[in-house]
Amino acid sequence: MAGFLLYLASRATQDCTIGMLSYDNCWWLWVREQCGLPASKLLRAGFLELVGLLLLGGLILTVRYVFPLWRKPYVSNGKPHGPDS
Repeated sequence: MAGFLLYLASRATQDCTIGMLSYDNCWWLWVREQCGLPASKLLRAGFLELVGLLLLGGLILTVRYVFPLWRKPYVSNGKPHGPDS
């Protein structure tokens, strides 16, 4: 899962040529073309911010659920449960 998220992050930072010596983010160009959006710096910044937050959330959830070893053991009735008990 972490590898897939890192792959998406590398794809999210890929630039495409839009003119002579002019580049822009490939995902933004695709979304702009599909939705018929204008070439706005504010929309571009908002879209790239959303992509970054989704990738960050995915990495946080991956670390939380794939690597649960860093969590404290669950304690019920004064008896710890988990691999250390």
